[in-house]
Amino acid sequence: VSVAKFGWRTAWGIMMAELAPQSPEGAYVRPAPQKGSVNAPRLEDRDYILYVGNACPWCHRTTIVRALRECQAMVKVVVMDDDPTKARRGGWSFTDAAPDPIWGAQDLKGVYDELGLEGRCTAPLLVQSDGTFVSNESGDIVRALIEYKGARANDADLRPAALAADIDAWNDDIYEKVNNGVYRAGFATRQTPYEAAVRDVLDGLRCLDGVLAASDYVAGDRVTESDIRLLPTIERFDACYAPLFLRTATSIRQDFPAVAAWAQRMRAIAGVAETVD
Repeated sequence: VSVAKFGWRTAWGIMMAELAPQSPEGAYVRPAPQKGSVNAPRLEDRDYILYVGNACPWCHRTTIVRALRECQAMVKVVVMDDDPTKARRGGWSFTDAAPDPIWGAQDLKGVYDELGLEGRCTAPLLVQSDGTFVSNESGDIVRALIEYKGARANDADLRPAALAADIDAWNDDIYEKVNNGVYRAGFATRQTPYEAAVRDVLDGLRCLDGVLAASDYVAGDRVTESDIRLLPTIERFDACYAPLFLRTATSIRQDFPAVAAWAQRMRAIAGVAETVD
């Protein structure tokens, strides 16, 4: 029994160190921040494969921008199962209905092995159809799809130059307080960082509710990258983040009416509702 307990505790410690690493103060420290970089890849007029999982908000943002740019023919999506009983490291596995179209891998770990990638096996993952790696950072994939100027997407400008500074500021604030804030609350192991994270989330939502009461979208009167980054968290808030991570009865529907109305406007845009499972 003691050997079994030691093995279980060791395995649990390894898993938590990889999936939910902590600071010495008990605060969750995301191992791979999904903020994007200054070196987002540039897409060409070729075919791509985008590996995603429906449960993942970081994947969801990439499928939203794909829908808004109407580039479905250029970027094929492969939706994986979040099933750690069938997958190795990372938990993402393929199904008979949606197999790996390039290598026929069993799970995302197999794809990472084929690409020669080490470390955590995370989604989303964007590759060229010939198996050339492009990116596994959701912020960079979103920016790459936004900045693509070729003929295989519409001309929607989701990052107009006149709003770029405002969009970047909103992106940072939304990430710190809302996108990652819910995980900082859910994975905190001590009371002080948990309470700080909950305050950040609720303060961020109150700020957004005020802004969206006065304008249709986060950065003004048009959909931008900031709306794309916000929507996945809002769609999951009432059912998942509020009761399980924040441990609160607060809801978007009841407590942030302007955010709720904005989410309805977003879902009414062609293609967006189909990204919400």
